[in-house]
Amino acid sequence: GGTAIVVESILGCISLSKELAKRNLGAVPICSFTHRLFDEQIAKICRIKNLTELVILFDADATAEADKSALKIRSRVPLVTVAEMPTTYGPKTDPNDDAASAVEAVLKRRAPQELMFQT
Repeated sequence: GGTAIVVESILGCISLSKELAKRNLGAVPICSFTHRLFDEQIAKICRIKNLTELVILFDADATAEADKSALKIRSRVPLVTVAEMPTTYGPKTDPNDDAASAVEAVLKRRAPQELMFQT
């Protein structure tokens, strides 16, 4: 089976892909183009053949949104986890800024957390 990693930007996707290849890790980054997953994106993700895990790795300031998206999709894919992007270069740090730390975050991924969200 396979692991897909959702990131916010295409540049983050490219940088993460290069770092994963350098480390010989088989996960495939995909881009959401925002810090949440919409129903249309979820439907497309659910059509990925042989998907065994979906990791959500949003920018450092969007970890709560990653949890919300993970909770929204978890009943539709075999396993959903959240990777917390470190704030290496501040709260907006993303996988393009620090691909090595992004991979480390993926290696330390966790189950999504139920949070008290303000509406």
